[in-house]
Amino acid sequence: MVELNFTYYRMPALKTIVGMLRKTPSDFFFTVKLPQPVTHEIWRRGDTEELSGILNHFTNALVPMKNEGRLKCILAQFPRSFVKSRQNMDYILVLRDLLISHAPMAVEFRHDSWVSNETYDFLKEHGIPHVVADEPRLDRLYPYVAVYTASPVYFRFHGRNIRWFEAQGSERYDYLYNRKELEEFAEDVKRMAEKGDVYVFFNNCYNGQAVTNALELRKLLGEV
Repeated sequence: MVELNFTYYRMPALKTIVGMLRKTPSDFFFTVKLPQPVTHEIWRRGDTEELSGILNHFTNALVPMKNEGRLKCILAQFPRSFVKSRQNMDYILVLRDLLISHAPMAVEFRHDSWVSNETYDFLKEHGIPHVVADEPRLDRLYPYVAVYTASPVYFRFHGRNIRWFEAQGSERYDYLYNRKELEEFAEDVKRMAEKGDVYVFFNNCYNGQAVTNALELRKLLGEV
């Protein structure tokens, strides 16, 4: 399985998606990240017509992936400026309703105002997976919270680079998790696997560290 991130920066083309399907085996699956305007811009303007147009284009390109049963989840990663409010919760529901016929939508928060039982009860009530994300403990960034709200359980490990806000480009993700940190993650992954499907992605991609940590975690999961 792979998480497609290029869709955050540019709209996927049907030809590109079909090409990926043809180049991968039938048991190779995908999660796909929502375009940047959807998670970082439109909620500020409240333009439902613009939102529908972008999502129609986005989901139409993914139809072959959906039809082959290889689209497992859509990722909505919101910015730190997307703070907890009734209006923003309603926006999440609008997205969920527009995407639910295609795949589950997992939500990743970046602002710590979302850390609350109200948030998790809201996600549970509406069947929305909560992204368990790990990132630096800095300036109101959302912390690591291993809570289950719906399946699939979606883990994203970004690293803990304390220069998160100063680093340029991929250097933001320059961090190699140590064994103790990975052991803690392994315990949570194992526990979550008892509740439903679990997807784990490492985003500390600088200098191949994501691959190193993914292989280490895979080994640990056999030991837990």
